Amino acid sequence: MAIIPGKINPYEIENVLNKMFSPDWLRETAARVGYVQRNRKIDPVTFFWVVVLGFGVGVQRTLASLRRAFETASAETLVPSSFYDRFNNRLIAFLKECLAHGIADLASHVSLTLSDKLKGFKDLIVADGTVIRLHDKLAEQFPGARGKAELKIHAATEITGNTKSIAIYSGKTADIKTMRIGPWVKDNILLFVSVK
Repeated sequence: MAIIPGKINPYEIENVLNKMFSPDWLRETAARVGYVQRNRKIDPVTFFWVVVLGFGVGVQRTLASLRRAFETASAETLVPSSFYDRFNNRLIAFLKECLAHGIADLASHVSLTLSDKLKGFKDLIVADGTVIRLHDKLAEQFPGARGKAELKIHAATEITGNTKSIAIYSGKTADIKTMRIGPWVKDNILLFVSVK
């Protein structure tokens, strides 16, 4: 079991995240994927952090509460439709780029090796899927299993840091269909995470 340090610098996580997703990188990426077409009231940096961190609080979040959080963070007042219209395919492309960038950045810092007990194996691969509830209007693109609209993110990552795969599916996609077993499993331990 990992030892948790007694004193954690409260700004360390913030500093690491701001270095990983710098304002310049976020603005350049938003422009490159077409999420931002011209500078307006909705800054992609503020929008990114509100979307990423705003859904982690509370049992149930709404787009209206997310809009209010954005208005507080940006000191801008928005017409609801101008905020809601930002949830589109260009936002999906932007967030996919951010996710890939974050995973690549994390993987580049990892230098773990397996212990002597596991030396017969090349690696330990952890596979996990997470289901995220979406707004009902996205049900056609992402039909859900328990709700109208759900998104399933499935990732397989080696413990030594290499990401084998990451994929996005509709929520009703069976877990068995989210991972293809092939020759790459030879000499690896596979760990499937399942929470019910």
